[in-house]
Amino acid sequence: MKKFHLGCLASLLLFSGCSIFERPATVSEPPAQPKELEPLQSDTLNPAKANIKKKEGRGSNLQTQLPAIHIESHHPDKDPSEQSAEPSTGSLDSDLLDKELLDQESQNKKLLNMHSDNDLATPATKVNRFQRTEIASLCKQLSDKLFSLSLDQCLNLRFSANALSVLRRPLVHQDFINANPANAPRKRVLIIGGIHGDEYSSTSVVFKWMAMIQENGHSIFDWRFLPSANPDGLLRNKPQRQNANNVDLNRNFLTQDWYEQATSKWRSKYNSDPRRFPGDSPASEPEVKWIVQQIKDFNPDAIISLHAPYGRVDFDGPPEGPTKLGALTAIRLGVFPGSLGNYTGVDLKIPTVTLELPSADKIPAKLEISSMWQDLQIWLCNHLDEQCDAAAIPNGSGALGSVDVVHNR
Repeated sequence: MKKFHLGCLASLLLFSGCSIFERPATVSEPPAQPKELEPLQSDTLNPAKANIKKKEGRGSNLQTQLPAIHIESHHPDKDPSEQSAEPSTGSLDSDLLDKELLDQESQNKKLLNMHSDNDLATPATKVNRFQRTEIASLCKQLSDKLFSLSLDQCLNLRFSANALSVLRRPLVHQDFINANPANAPRKRVLIIGGIHGDEYSSTSVVFKWMAMIQENGHSIFDWRFLPSANPDGLLRNKPQRQNANNVDLNRNFLTQDWYEQATSKWRSKYNSDPRRFPGDSPASEPEVKWIVQQIKDFNPDAIISLHAPYGRVDFDGPPEGPTKLGALTAIRLGVFPGSLGNYTGVDLKIPTVTLELPSADKIPAKLEISSMWQDLQIWLCNHLDEQCDAAAIPNGSGALGSVDVVHNR
């Protein structure tokens, strides 16, 4: 009898093909990132799981409490692995979960292959195939980090890149230029998001504004967008204000007062707070050098820089800034040694608006994002003496998607 039982057990193991002490894997690991990018997102959740979490959250109490807010990140003081899960509506069927995971992974692979293998360049975004692969990888990382951004949306922007961050991620920009000679010359506006990596909302709103221009197919001005000026800070497991060299990029610009005040003010005013370290020398960081080069190349008539979480509008440069953008009103914050506003607004005399969103990890409601965009263009028309028809200013109200409450990965 004992031999009979042992024989049955051996037959079971032979036909099952796996150890009774291990759980068979049902989903393959996501593809590794290219070595050149040295990603830090080892604990990023699978995109398909994130999609399922969005579906679960739509019926939760969270949507009732925050009907007009997109939740954009984890708590800034906690690692993502420490975050509590979104309220669940019940257990999901494991077969359905596995199928959605595999379907999402397959779709992402198709998107990445399409943008890596084909030269999709236009005259404004001409890059070689290697750069296209690196940009596609960056889009994957950004879409994994921000629920408000899908991989397809990022890839379809056809970014250009001519510089790398400290960790060799591409520093990307996109232009929206009216090629019609009859409309030239037009005023040029540079928009920058994500100088501080832990201010998720600044990057997300810039992507939303780009979507508005794409949807409407026209704009009053010529634009250059730098949506993620500090990708290394944003894409850490626990995002941080500084770049990968632990330098605050918004204190590293070569302002006239940098040598005299940058280090001393950092020590006296901020008690040598490492989050605000200005660096050992001005413009020491590749991200700052890249922004400076973008300013030289694009030669903007105005610069808009998005930050968080003070919930106000600041302005540097001649002659006067906007009094309001959406629900945000103007309150002067002053200038700091090495800040972008000091460098461009005070030293270079380029009108520079600093838009401080109310929250670093939540983006405003759809209508508020649209209202800020409209008010910004109206102010630019008046400030830059551009002849603008207010009725022709696109608000892009349909470009923001239909999900009100989403959780960051």
